[in-house]
Amino acid sequence: MTPDLNPVITTRLNKIRAWCRTPRHIKARNAQIAKHPKCSRCGRPATCILHESPGDYEHGYDHYVGLIERGERPTGCAACNRMERSGRRPCPSCVKKYARDPTVRIHYITRDQETCRYCEPGYDPEKSKFKREHWNRIRNANNHRIYLERKAARAQVSA
Repeated sequence: MTPDLNPVITTRLNKIRAWCRTPRHIKARNAQIAKHPKCSRCGRPATCILHESPGDYEHGYDHYVGLIERGERPTGCAACNRMERSGRRPCPSCVKKYARDPTVRIHYITRDQETCRYCEPGYDPEKSKFKREHWNRIRNANNHRIYLERKAARAQVSA
């Protein structure tokens, strides 16, 4: 179940959002980011603190902020933070490519995957593009057919 659909997790996330707006948290977060300016997962510029365990939040605000103040939690970017909540992680191959060229897009994969489909051996971007365009043409033709059928049905009803 995704965090957005689970009321318990959604309530917890709302509480954490309120904690993140406090001056103590902002000061601790900024100090941690100043020490570690890169995301520990992908290498992009860090903007937030990553949390490995729901236990970080269960013991209250002081425990939560104390972990950050002591530097016990890694820094991360917003994309990695959001993706980790949904059970995904950055593709290791994409991260290596990004380290060489910061214009490379980092793709996210599930925990059981080794790499994303773009980094798999034998991936052909031209073939993938052709395949995507082919399926788009089929989908568009079907949508157009449905549109014409509905238009004809409306014309019959109004006549």
